[in-house]
Amino acid sequence: MATIRKRKNKWQVVVRRKGFPPVAKTLIKYSDAKKFANAYEVDYFYLSKLKDLAHKHKILILYIHHLSQADRSHSWDKIMGSTGHQGVTDAMFMLEREEGTNQGTFKGRGREIADINFDLTWNEKNNFRYSYAADTAMKKFDDTRAEILIAMRDLTKEGQESIAPKDVAKFLDKTNKREKDLIKKTMQRMKDKYEIDKGQGYGTYKLVWPADRIKDDGSVVLKNF
Repeated sequence: MATIRKRKNKWQVVVRRKGFPPVAKTLIKYSDAKKFANAYEVDYFYLSKLKDLAHKHKILILYIHHLSQADRSHSWDKIMGSTGHQGVTDAMFMLEREEGTNQGTFKGRGREIADINFDLTWNEKNNFRYSYAADTAMKKFDDTRAEILIAMRDLTKEGQESIAPKDVAKFLDKTNKREKDLIKKTMQRMKDKYEIDKGQGYGTYKLVWPADRIKDDGSVVLKNF
C-alpha cells in the first residue's frame, strides 16, 4: 500500500509491505510522488496475479529480474522498476557482483525466512561456478571489530580511556550514517562478548586488554598477566 503525505515543502511516499519494513521516498513535486506511488500500485497489481496463480496451484514461480547499475544506499533498491516488485513476492534473492572482480554477494530475505547474506567467489577453474567464501555479516563484524580495536588502542595511548562510538567513527574517518551505526552496534556486541568493557561515561567503552597487546591487524596477543 502506497500513501502520500506532505512534509514541510516536500512530498513523501510511504510504501508498506507485509513482512517487510516500510520504504519511504521524498520528492519535491507532488506529481513525481504520485507517479512513484502509481508505479508501485501498477507493478503490485499485475505481479499479484502471478502470486495468486502460484498459491492456487501450489507451485513456485521464479521471477527473474535485472538490477540497476546506479549506486543505491539500500541493496534491494537496485531491483529495476518500482518497489512493487519487492512488495508482492514471498521471498527475494539477489546475486550481486563487484564490478571488475571475481567477488560477489548472494542475499535473500522473505516473510518466513531469516535474512541470508553470503560472500561468493567466481571460480573459473571449477566449471565456472560461484563458490562460498564467507558469511557476509560475520565477515563484516570481524572486519569492523578489528578496526574498532585498533582505534581504541590508539585513542587509549593518547590518554582517552572512555571511548564512545562517535570517537571511533571520527578516528576511522567514517562519516556515513550506516558506517556509524555499524560501529555502534558492533561495539555493543563486543561488550556483550566481553571483548570491551563499559566506560565511565554513558554510552562509552574501554579496553579490557592493555593497549600494547592489540596488533596492527586488530588481533590480540593473549598471555598470562
